[in-house]
This record gives sequence, structure tokens and C-alpha cells, in this order.
Amino acid sequence: MEENASPEDRQEFQQALTELRQSQQNLENLQNREDVLSNSIEEIEVTEETLEGIKDVDSGTEILVPIGSGAYVSATINEPDKILNNLGADLVSEQTPQKVMKLLGKQKKDLKESLEETQEKIEELNEKIEDLRPKVQRMMARAQESRKQVRE
Repeated sequence: MEENASPEDRQEFQQALTELRQSQQNLENLQNREDVLSNSIEEIEVTEETLEGIKDVDSGTEILVPIGSGAYVSATINEPDKILNNLGADLVSEQTPQKVMKLLGKQKKDLKESLEETQEKIEELNEKIEDLRPKVQRMMARAQESRKQVRE
């Protein structure tokens, strides 16, 4: 900002610049949250598909279980009607596939609502940033113009 600018102009510029930077940081945080929510929804959908496939499997059926990096281990399904479901805090509960599907459906619904809210906030912040950016650019242009006039 121009040294000859009034304290009010400098303060207004600093406020606008700070608001723009904070909005950009908030936008980045929201976009990261959006990615996490989308990935969680995808993970639930894969789990739902897997449970759908397992419900028609007979006891004793051999399957391949992915263990990461394209590697698999052979396993046998002994009780396809019993699913071990993680409750959190290192707690696991034995439940029917139907019960797990119901829980997954609720989780997915909640995640989709959060995703929708996050996307709305992203849209609002994008609009705010698009309003602030030209304002800050105009202030900078005025300051540069003032500098030119002072030099001449």
C-alpha cells in the first residue's frame, strides 16, 4: 500500500486483504473436508456392494481378500450371516448383514448431508472471494497509481 495513503485507506486495504486470505484458507479447509466426506461415502458404497455379494455366498466359500498394494490373501467364509462391525474405540460387534446395511445407510445419509452443507459453504466462500479479489486489486492499483503520480 502507498506510503502517502491515508491511515483509513491502509486499514481498509489490510482488512480486505486479511479477509481475502482467511477466506482462501477457509476454502482450502472446506475443500479438504469435501474430499474426506466423498471418500467416506465411496468407502461405504464399496462396503454395501461387498455385503450384497456376500449375502448369497454359502458357508465354506473361498474368497480373495485384498491386503493392500494389489496383494490378496485367500480366506474362507464360515458364517456369511455374521458380520463383524467396528463400533469405534477398538470395539467390534457381531451383526447380521441386514443390520450392517441399515447402519451403513444411516452413515451414508449423514455423510451426504454433511457433504451437501460443505458444498454450499464452498459455493458461498467462492462468491465471497470473487467479490473480495477485485476490491483488493482495485486498492492495489490505486496505490500504484498514487506512487506513479508522486514520482512524477
